[in-house]
Amino acid sequence: MLNRMQSSHRVETTYCGSMLIVLAEIAVLALVPTPAHAQVYADSQSDFSGVQGQGGWYYGFYDGIPANVAYTPADFELLDAYGPLWFPSTGWTHSPIGSSWITLVSWGQHPEGTAAGRLERVEWAVRRWISPISGPIWIDLVAVGANPTCINGNGAICRLTIDGTLAWSQLVTQQDTTGFSAHIERCISAGSILDFVVTPNGSNEACDSMRFTATIRGPIAAQPSSTSACNSGVAAFTVSPVDSGPFTYQWRFDATPIDSIANPSAATATLLLNDVSAAEMGSYDCVVSNTCGSVTSDPSTLTVFSGGTGDGDVSGSTDGLDIQGLVNALTNGGAPSAAYCAYDMNADGVVDEADLPLLVALLLI
Repeated sequence: MLNRMQSSHRVETTYCGSMLIVLAEIAVLALVPTPAHAQVYADSQSDFSGVQGQGGWYYGFYDGIPANVAYTPADFELLDAYGPLWFPSTGWTHSPIGSSWITLVSWGQHPEGTAAGRLERVEWAVRRWISPISGPIWIDLVAVGANPTCINGNGAICRLTIDGTLAWSQLVTQQDTTGFSAHIERCISAGSILDFVVTPNGSNEACDSMRFTATIRGPIAAQPSSTSACNSGVAAFTVSPVDSGPFTYQWRFDATPIDSIANPSAATATLLLNDVSAAEMGSYDCVVSNTCGSVTSDPSTLTVFSGGTGDGDVSGSTDGLDIQGLVNALTNGGAPSAAYCAYDMNADGVVDEADLPLLVALLLI
């Protein structure tokens, strides 16, 4: 499965199993923000809470016991204390607070080791998400050193495992404030387990605070928006995928698939509707699919306004004041509305210069 990442910084590629993962050394401030209305299933930072299981997130550790499942997802145990920690953040650790270096906060994690360990054993800090959905997901990871002034540590390893299989791993030094990111595509099932893990590099946990965050999203980067048109006009809906796919599309009207033979755009990312009428008013959505499965976009609505009355100021009558209103519409443009579409005197779906003599003729009757 091809995974892509765009960056103006250095880009590296590495293989994990059959999966090509793209790594980029980037500045955190250069990250592209999530588009409005993107299909985000989970966000490790904004979802963080003091409740185990909230939003599908669990906060725990691997401790290497018992040996037959040591440091694997089967070794996962929940942390039992939440509150103010030894550095200025609130988060999860062992009880009593202060008895261990292991911590999980909204922005990252710190493991336990034996070099200066409080527990004298190696524990990996694990943030777990259990998926409630089946289908394709895209995981955006950021791993950055969070202790740049510390000189005693040797970095930590940030990892992602999906259903027990290592999907990504990167050694990050505590002084690396540029960090790494990954954009990973995977096919998962409801109940799939994603573990975001920070481990000591060896047994040395000194200075191992890591800013390690994850956003998990579906294939839709931007949802279709509701729109309006004048009667006989043109309307369009667009769904934007998270990357180049390949994807297939099936637009639906009131949950019924639109015939792509009659309207070929119904099988593309942008649905075009020509010569609309009140019969097309309703709810539109798009089923986006790839080889992993299908996801349906949020619904959007089409509103169609009738035209031709000339009563653009909605005064209840067509009079000389509407001449100025039409001139203003021609000069400044406007979005389809009851007032705007009233000036569509020739019922062609647009307000233009051809409507002016027809409005004048109506006033002269």
